[in-house]
Amino acid sequence: VHNSTSQDWDDVKIYLNTHYRAVTPQIPAGSQFKAPLDVFVEAYGRRFNVNGAQIRALRLTATLPGGAPLTLDKQFQLSGLAGALGGKK
Repeated sequence: VHNSTSQDWDDVKIYLNTHYRAVTPQIPAGSQFKAPLDVFVEAYGRRFNVNGAQIRALRLTATLPGGAPLTLDKQFQLSGLAGALGGKK
């Protein structure tokens, strides 16, 4: 994750496929946070299966200076015929 803004992001949570999560206290302005896929953990302690699972959703939540919330969602392109023909997921 690259924070290319001029504001620090605090209490950062990154959600993978809605139920796997990685956290970091802060991503300072202009810096990066790297999280390998195998560090994402779900509520029961199971790690993301990097060899068998597909990434379908990626969301970042954080708090900006002053307390404003930040939410970023990664947009994925559809594959196969759905992507080529403009179909729905």
